[in-house]
Amino acid sequence: MATARRSQPGGLDVVIDLINAGPALVATAGLVRPGGRLISTLYGPEEAGGLVPVYVRMEASIGDLPRQAEQAAAGRMSIEVAATYPFDKSAQAMCDLAESRYTRGKIIITF
Repeated sequence: MATARRSQPGGLDVVIDLINAGPALVATAGLVRPGGRLISTLYGPEEAGGLVPVYVRMEASIGDLPRQAEQAAAGRMSIEVAATYPFDKSAQAMCDLAESRYTRGKIIITF
């Protein structure tokens, strides 16, 4: 978090927190600029640091993780990359994603 604060002192447009839940999201919310978005797959408070978090529900099926680990270890897992953006173009990456510019693959943001 310290690196994000140093590199973007005005805050980030979007923060996706896949680790913190509940009250711990308030610390993450401190990284988001006013008007930005805090997204989490783990549920928490209705309000975090003045933001209304967006909660996304994800479900895994029994056996997903071992099957994916086997595929990765065997070199059979491929990840399609739709686009790569430098960190200073993160806002454009999120706009392109929101506008459904990419329908397949991951969007990578590099530092």
